[in-house]
Amino acid sequence: TRFDSYNSRSEPGSFFAGGKKAYLDRIEWLEIPDEETKIAGIETGEWDIVDYAGLDFFQRLDSNPDIGVMISTPGNQSSITIQSNVFPTDNKLVRQAIGAAINAEDHMASLGDPALWMLCPAVFFCGTPLESDVSAEFYNENNPERAKELLAQAGYNGEPIVIMNPTDYPQLTPLGFVLKPQLEKAGFNVEMPTMDWASIVGKLREKDWNMFTNFCASWFCGDPLLHFIVSEGHYMGGNPDLVQLQLDFAMEQDAGKQMEIVEEIQRVWYDNQHFVILGQWFPIYPHRTYVRNFRPTFVPIYYNAWLVDK
Repeated sequence: TRFDSYNSRSEPGSFFAGGKKAYLDRIEWLEIPDEETKIAGIETGEWDIVDYAGLDFFQRLDSNPDIGVMISTPGNQSSITIQSNVFPTDNKLVRQAIGAAINAEDHMASLGDPALWMLCPAVFFCGTPLESDVSAEFYNENNPERAKELLAQAGYNGEPIVIMNPTDYPQLTPLGFVLKPQLEKAGFNVEMPTMDWASIVGKLREKDWNMFTNFCASWFCGDPLLHFIVSEGHYMGGNPDLVQLQLDFAMEQDAGKQMEIVEEIQRVWYDNQHFVILGQWFPIYPHRTYVRNFRPTFVPIYYNAWLVDK
């Protein structure tokens, strides 16, 4: 509910900076797990905005004259997060085999409309100042035979690999159903129990899984100082080389030298494969056309937005 005594800054609003005008009397959030119900509600005007609609609905929503669809770029990075301190993914060769087995294009295509995703090998996102193609030859390898060779070198004997993949998250659920057969084709023994996202989050610090399907927003994973994969003591097992490179980046003031550090991070990243990059996808925020000045980026921002007569 609007606090009428709030005094906004006077300059124009810009993302989280500047003026924040509270034009709306009240904002109500509804948690609606079913995607079809969410979409039906925005189509009938039962609610005004949907936060993070499934990408499969883009063309249907975009063709509706009563609905506008905001697209957020550079978006999110789809990935496979690997726990590096449990058997058998504690072996770098096994993790490299996972990377070699991946057909990233099939994963991204499973998310929906090709207008809303792109292939990208850059650790810190394509379309940003930190974009790099270092070690890009290890991205989207789609090479199950090389994966088999790496598994043989690792001494892998068919031990189960446990994938956590949510059944209730449209931007993640399809990935597991692409990942499992790709790994099996490369010789992995894969288990993928049925789980919801809340259960996965509750198990992240346990040791009974090997990987989970994931995505991360550009504001977080596009920043070398924030990205959790280079953090010491993370549940995936902190890599000391990545931790030191993160510190080097933080202390370096020259932009050119910072970029050299980014490229070294990417080289170490692909060599160790703690985190297999699949590509980037762009969240969509459908809203009724009477909602004006709604400007989501990685989160929907409701100040400075208003409604016109329906």
